[in-house]
Amino acid sequence: WEWHLWDHLIQDVNSTKENYGIVAEHPELLDINFARDGYKDWIHPNTLHYNPTFDQIIICSRHIGEFWIIDHSTTTEEARNHTGGIYDKGGDFLYRWGNPQTYRAGISIDQKLFGPHDAQWIVPGCPGEGNILIFNNGWNRPGELYSTIDEITPPIDDQGNYTYSSGAAYGPENLTWQYHAQDLRSFYASYISGCERLPNGNTLICNGPPGHLFEVTMDGDTVWSYNNTYPIPGSRVFRVRRYYAPFSPPITPNILGPHIGAVGMRYNYTIVTSDPDGDPVYYSIDWGDNTTVNWLGSYTSGEMITLTHTWVAENTFNITCRAKDQFDSMSNLSTWNVSIGIPYQPNNPSPADEAIDIDIHVNLRWDGGDPDSTDKITYDVYFGTNNPPPKIVSNQTTEVFNPGTLEYNNIYNWRIVAWDNQGMSATSPLWKFTTILDITAPTTTIALNGTLGNYDWFITPVYVTFESDDTESGVNYTLYKIDNDPWNIYNIPVKILTDGDHTLSYYSVDNVGNIETTKVAFLKIDTNPPHTTHTVTGLLGNNSWYISDITIILTATDNTSGINRTYYHIDDENWSIYTTPILITSDDSHNLSYYSVDTAGNTQQIQDQFVFKIDQTTPTINLTLTAQNLLKTKWLLTATVSDETSGIHKVDFYIDDLIQGTVIAPGPYDWYYEGCGTAAYAVVFDNAGNIKTSPHVNSLDISPVSSHELLQLNQFLRTIWQGHSLI
Repeated sequence: WEWHLWDHLIQDVNSTKENYGIVAEHPELLDINFARDGYKDWIHPNTLHYNPTFDQIIICSRHIGEFWIIDHSTTTEEARNHTGGIYDKGGDFLYRWGNPQTYRAGISIDQKLFGPHDAQWIVPGCPGEGNILIFNNGWNRPGELYSTIDEITPPIDDQGNYTYSSGAAYGPENLTWQYHAQDLRSFYASYISGCERLPNGNTLICNGPPGHLFEVTMDGDTVWSYNNTYPIPGSRVFRVRRYYAPFSPPITPNILGPHIGAVGMRYNYTIVTSDPDGDPVYYSIDWGDNTTVNWLGSYTSGEMITLTHTWVAENTFNITCRAKDQFDSMSNLSTWNVSIGIPYQPNNPSPADEAIDIDIHVNLRWDGGDPDSTDKITYDVYFGTNNPPPKIVSNQTTEVFNPGTLEYNNIYNWRIVAWDNQGMSATSPLWKFTTILDITAPTTTIALNGTLGNYDWFITPVYVTFESDDTESGVNYTLYKIDNDPWNIYNIPVKILTDGDHTLSYYSVDNVGNIETTKVAFLKIDTNPPHTTHTVTGLLGNNSWYISDITIILTATDNTSGINRTYYHIDDENWSIYTTPILITSDDSHNLSYYSVDTAGNTQQIQDQFVFKIDQTTPTINLTLTAQNLLKTKWLLTATVSDETSGIHKVDFYIDDLIQGTVIAPGPYDWYYEGCGTAAYAVVFDNAGNIKTSPHVNSLDISPVSSHELLQLNQFLRTIWQGHSLI
């Protein structure tokens, strides 16, 4: 069997450690930080003392200034933990006393022990038996330094359970007895030393450093003393114990026999004891029903004797027995309980005591009955997670009980009380079992509901649903969070509207606290189509006509999933994928349409209201001049023009580089001129701004007629008036 203090530490400094907790709420554990800073011998345990009645051990710590009591009934495995053993506390402290500062239940003035040694139970047969005696060294005691022998009465019941009020210091507050020197400072041992209560009520004391041994009465009077001189040099004594001369009393007798019987039946009991000195022994027996046997014997030490007795009434009887030797040195009293006519103590529990991994739908079963076959037996069932458990049913006639559906991973306590129709009862031991351990975390799946586009992009808002399953204790709740939002409890489908990449984190917790490992899902949403624009480069003429080749650049943007492709077509051409700038060289009015598709699959509405007009060709022009009189003082200038693309805008007429007039489309492009000049030409403009100049007409003289020409003209006119034909 082993017990390690290291398994029962607590601290409230580092929350990442397994032993992190609130010190004041766990007096059953030792605060590791209540230690001498930098002092490697921070516990300095100096005493182990065993109590066979309760199967408990005292450990005394000099440097902590207190002693602890632990349960020895545990297994080594239970001693590492916080449950198990008779007292179901595992290896945790059952009781502690001396320095409530260590568990935050007091301050320095509440400290009782200072460097203590030799904490021990006062053994049976000695005055104060069951109390605890301590050599209180007084090391580092505030004020004067002196030692005392302190006796306390611990708050314990007859089952070995200690009383404790949460948040308070362990009792008692006051000592039962104390020894100190009249001159306090004359009795001081800063280290080692010990004490022992003797059967005569005196106390044997060892003042260790000087090796001074002495015995005192309950009134503090010294009976004798002795100063040790061995070995030489040095005289220190760690502790002292009293050894006795012969004529020791017999040991407590051992009684063996039935615990249960019926009225009027004879039952045999075997009794045995031994005497340390080998003296003959005698027995005195009380059968508990006002019948006694006084001092049977003598018998040889260690000899077994058998006695017979019959009880004539129903009840529980205490058989007591004491032994003595021939010198009347008497043993302690031994006892044996026997129930006559009382129902059999319920036994053979199912589930068995301390059973584990019990199904949560288990039925409780036990064996019962009564020695008197004519008695009718009923049962009270005590059951629950509390210790002791509450009564939940009375007067049950069968030896099976269905407690209903239990909880996973829980410790259940139960006992059965059997009653007969005479009002007699028998109570079973307290049994317990642990239901099956649910160590499996829930499993959660995720479903994404929306319209899926390309490359795992959703092109609509997405509804997220979670499905959780736990086949054992069931799902308690599911938590989720979106991106860096806080965690939320899942109740209804979650709608995600925002475009972009999203991270969904989620997990579930079952009804016993098993936590699923956090899962992560990634979600991409793009509900908006891309946007496309165009730019045109080229030489812009008039009336939105380009008079050069043009280059069209399409620019598409999508802030979420990005652009997949852009499509376009010119006039009646097929749709093409846009990769490089579009070059248009042909004269005409052109229609441009385009749209883009993003990576998610969102398609932009076709953009088709864009018209681009190109006219890079100059118009044609031919100029003719016609004299409008014989004097050649009036002329008709006629321009013959054409433009197949943008059309004619105007024609300007020039005589000797001076503009004479302008004719705006649609013509006719005639201009009358009166006067003289040497050359004529015209300039035509199309609607795009292209210009063409006609050839100069300068082979015909358009200057006024000479005097000779005027004389000929006059003769011609006269002939007309005389009626002569010119032909």
